[in-house]
Amino acid sequence: MCSSDLVIWASPENVLSANPDVNYRFRARLSNEPVFRSDVHACTAIENTPETVEWLHHLFNINEPLVVAQMVGWFVSTLHKQFYQDAFTQFPLLHPNGSAGSGKTMTTALFARLWHHTTRPVMYGCGAALTPFMLKSACQGSASIPLILDEYKPTELGPVRTDLLLQTFRLSYNQAMGATGGISRGAATSSFRDVTQFEYSAPLVFMAESQETQTAIVQRTLPVSFTQRGKDEHSEDFYAAQAGIDNLPRLGAALLRAGMAETVESRKAAIQPLIKDLRGSLDHYVHDRQVYNLAIVLGGLDFLDGVLKIIFGDEMRADIDRLRQALYTNRRDVAVQAVNEAAKAMNDLSLISRTESTDSEFELREGYEYIIGEGYIELLMRESFIKYFAWNKRKGFTPLFASADAFIVAMAKFDATVDKLCLQSPLRTSGQSRVYRFSLEKLAAEGVEMFKTKGSKS
Repeated sequence: MCSSDLVIWASPENVLSANPDVNYRFRARLSNEPVFRSDVHACTAIENTPETVEWLHHLFNINEPLVVAQMVGWFVSTLHKQFYQDAFTQFPLLHPNGSAGSGKTMTTALFARLWHHTTRPVMYGCGAALTPFMLKSACQGSASIPLILDEYKPTELGPVRTDLLLQTFRLSYNQAMGATGGISRGAATSSFRDVTQFEYSAPLVFMAESQETQTAIVQRTLPVSFTQRGKDEHSEDFYAAQAGIDNLPRLGAALLRAGMAETVESRKAAIQPLIKDLRGSLDHYVHDRQVYNLAIVLGGLDFLDGVLKIIFGDEMRADIDRLRQALYTNRRDVAVQAVNEAAKAMNDLSLISRTESTDSEFELREGYEYIIGEGYIELLMRESFIKYFAWNKRKGFTPLFASADAFIVAMAKFDATVDKLCLQSPLRTSGQSRVYRFSLEKLAAEGVEMFKTKGSKS
């Protein structure tokens, strides 16, 4: 492929250039070269000039402080991903989300230039063009440069592709090991019996219009909520930051060189106090992973602050402090409560009990499928699940559990379950009946609404 700044028209048949003395030929970029290309290590580091100071002020104001704090902190922390994997065996996924036109894609593309000078960031759509093989190759193709996935739309992708992506998200959080079979080494001794191992090592970004709510993914992601208002109010700063985008790889070069002095132990020492401080200020239901995810972002902001202080003195301190404060102030919103699947299913059962009419085959009936006592509810498990499963299918929803046995096992481990025998329950019609008792107080704490009672209206 020829240099893009000289090309007017490029097609397989011909290439037209502004330079009449040069004859180019267009070739598709299909090769065995690495997916990720970064030359930030060869870039000149950012320097203290009035122009760069002004540009940095614009950069840190391109959106609402909470949005900028999460984006900046995460992208800076990808520099230390391998240290964090060694120390904690986990690294959060970045999940920009917001309506079309809210700026999530442009902002992500902007910050991706932190690790690219003359090269360009790679960004894939989640549709059919991203094959399972390509996704696997991209996930193992980097350990520091982010893999960016756009257009994550489960309703359009279909269940098979959505499941593939969700599995990839879960595996990427812990840099899990994968394996592939077949001839893959290209050597004369290769065999179809070969098994090649790899790791889901690339830091991962996935963008969507709505936030992913599956519990396992919520706990593994840093959700960044973009709004049209945030984009509009800061548009001048964004365009000014984009105009000086060549400063981003120069900033990346400064961070990279400062990062050469870091070790696993130094990053562990930087993150552990942040985890302890956040854990003490967040509600008990916030999962430890979410606390850790926030600490990683704060660790990235702290590291950036230290590098900027060396170059710019205290010039940028107020900007970084504002970003830190936004993260601390809104930490409960960022670390959203990850409702587990058992609580979600119970909430659906409650909804069925309140909304299905008495002549419905899906109706959950007090005294038959459940009874409510003083501070508790007892549920006839298998019969209730069958109605829940059929109700989901009729509504076009995907049941959270594939079978009654899976549902019963999950409910046995649910924190709100206080009795798994209920030997004296009037719901038991035989020795094979499975009846569980749940604490109403604990169900309410999990966000489960009250089941219909005989004295209540549906």
